[in-house]
Amino acid sequence: MPFPEGWPPRAPAGYARIRFYRAGMTTAAFQDNAWMFSAEMANLAMPYVAPGSSAPVNLSPGVIGGGRDPHDAQGGVAVPVAIATARFIFVWNDMPTGTGSNLQVSFDGVNVHDEIYDGEVRTYEDRRESGISLRFKPTTPIVTFRVVAF
Repeated sequence: MPFPEGWPPRAPAGYARIRFYRAGMTTAAFQDNAWMFSAEMANLAMPYVAPGSSAPVNLSPGVIGGGRDPHDAQGGVAVPVAIATARFIFVWNDMPTGTGSNLQVSFDGVNVHDEIYDGEVRTYEDRRESGISLRFKPTTPIVTFRVVAF
């Protein structure tokens, strides 16, 4: 299964309120449990404005637009994926203590940024990440997990 569109997440330029929750079981590959927070949020997209346009834009609450348009892709370069960064990220390793099931966390899908042992929860505050991916440590069995970001 490939990484989600827009992976790896790029650096944030601002912030928006998000609510993200996932629970599941890991595999041996980061790409099988990888999420962009923005892809899970239906209310993040801004109304589309064509480059160079001087038309007024309605930013009142409840206005949801596309934010991206295929016409923006030029020279074979893809339209950037919208990003949303989390202020807090909580990751639970739901395996019972003593099972030796370690959960590996990556924010770029390549490097292991943290390892969470069975029965532990990790809190990331002000890390400002816009995506997360998880896998089990190659020497341990499958791990059940929960991820909450906001």
